[in-house]
Amino acid sequence: MVAERRPWFRFSGHAGNKLADFCVPTWSCGTAATMWSNSVMPYRIGAVTQITIYAHAGPPFKCDRLRLRGSVMMCSSVANDFIYRYDDNFNGGDHYGFCGMNA
Repeated sequence: MVAERRPWFRFSGHAGNKLADFCVPTWSCGTAATMWSNSVMPYRIGAVTQITIYAHAGPPFKCDRLRLRGSVMMCSSVANDFIYRYDDNFNGGDHYGFCGMNA
């Protein structure tokens, strides 16, 4: 069941310019459990695309053990100009956080 939609967010500054597309080690990105996605990003401006977001909580868990539904939208023709949101009802508290990267 999808909960009320969350707000959109964007990566910038030291966080990078896009959501990490690889499993990020735990205790990175200022969080204990890291969130990332290797889903295909949209190529059309304004198109909202569903993605799978993975959470990595460290050993003994696999990088893709926890899967959440999310959305991404391309905002302009500028490379990696995306905004993101997670759509599932997930309350990981302060232990989970999205990781960005420079692309």
